[in-house]
Amino acid sequence: MEVPEDNLEGFRCRRCGRCCSIRGVVRVTDEEIRSIARYLRMSESQVRADYTMQDPFFGRETTVFRDHPDTTRCIFLDPQNRCRIHAVKPQQCRGFPFEWRDEDAHLYCEGLRRLREASV
Repeated sequence: MEVPEDNLEGFRCRRCGRCCSIRGVVRVTDEEIRSIARYLRMSESQVRADYTMQDPFFGRETTVFRDHPDTTRCIFLDPQNRCRIHAVKPQQCRGFPFEWRDEDAHLYCEGLRRLREASV
């Protein structure tokens, strides 16, 4: 049984890190880059150089996080599956799974999987 699209009551993030370990695109705004730079005590230009790129599909108008060099993991996900910028993570990240999710999210998201199992 599928969790109804509009019913995520009871969802609890399990901090499994899987939503940050799949291939995907995280769009980031100029303000979010400023916040990340302050949080990491880096210059905005260094954050842009080290952690972002222009989206190859959307062009110069859209800045996205780079993938981790060795994996599909988010560049800010540490080896213990914790977000290094959790306090200032982009809205796209904060919005999962309430503002967006793909139809297979329950296959990788521990919180959605448990919610789905509880509704059976």
